[in-house]
Order: sequence, then structure tokens, then C-alpha cells
Amino acid sequence: MRSIGGLLVALGLALASCGSNQPTGSPGTTMTVSPSATPSPSHTAQPGWKTYLSARWGYAIDYPADWFDLDNAGAPDTQKYFSNERVGAPLEMTARGAWETVEVQPNPTGPCPPSYVSKYVGRQSPTTLDSVATTRYVINQTPSGGEAGYIIGVWVMHSASCFSIQFVSTTPATRDAIAGTAEKVIASFRFGA
Repeated sequence: MRSIGGLLVALGLALASCGSNQPTGSPGTTMTVSPSATPSPSHTAQPGWKTYLSARWGYAIDYPADWFDLDNAGAPDTQKYFSNERVGAPLEMTARGAWETVEVQPNPTGPCPPSYVSKYVGRQSPTTLDSVATTRYVINQTPSGGEAGYIIGVWVMHSASCFSIQFVSTTPATRDAIAGTAEKVIASFRFGA
């Protein structure tokens, strides 16, 4: 795999470090980082959606029930993956595929969001992540000699960690088609799970 910088390199390296690239999740399976994770009594998933809870990293997020809750396959537990296709990595998606990453970077040494975001941002607008003001970025990551990534993402600092939700697709048409889903996922995010 060629280096493409930013998000796709991080995803590729994390997935390449594992023994298998086949997910074990399915649309009917919701896995959690910790067996002690329990739903927040005040949180109800949107109709037709499921909730993923991470007690270890302190967040909850909804995702469409027909999306796959993907196995981390050896990637750090700071990253969680979902996709509308059963794939092991973003580069395995069809043109209609969307890959969601929820990432927590404890005590980051770099900026939040990472510096590559400003290089490739096409559009940006204000939004919130669980009442924390942030920016929603629409990114056209098209490095010379590398695979393109079309991204909708948000990054926010909370409790000394950089939390991000990123939706990657291989075409701008797919990125734009899943924008409504991305907005609902982002709106569902809650700290303190």
C-alpha cells in the first residue's frame, strides 16, 4: 500500500499490523471495548440504529443498524470502526462504501485536528460534539501518487484527549451521499458512557 498521509495511512498501518483483515462483526453484533460497558439510562438509540459504548474511553455513539460493527483486528483500542460494507480496510470498499472511525488520542502531542486537515479541507462549518463547539470538515484528500480519500470529520479536545469521528469514502459522490448519516452519527455522540 502506498503512503497517502493522514487518516488513510493511520488506518492502513493499524489494520496492516494485525493478523487478519476480515471483520468478525455483523450488522446484528455490537461489540464493546469493556464488558462493563452499560447503556446510559438517559440515552436511547435512534429508531433503526444501534449504540456502541466504550466504557474505557468514555463515549457512546449511534450507528445505522444495517452498518457493520467491525473488529479492530489488532488495531489499538483507541480506534473503533464501522462500515456500510463488510470489509477489513477502507481500500477494500466499493465506490459506494463508507468507513467510519471513532478515535481517541489520549494526551496528544500534535494538534487536534491534525495538521493535514487544513491542507485538504474543501468546506467547513461549525457544529458541536456533545455540546462541545467544534468544526465539521469536508475533506478532499487527493495526494499525488496516492489513493484519494473523501472525508467528513470532526475533532474535539475533551478531558485531555483528542476525540474524532471520521467518515472516509473513495469518491466525493459517496461522501456527499452519506452526509446525512454522518450528521446523525455526530449528533448522537456522548461523552461519559
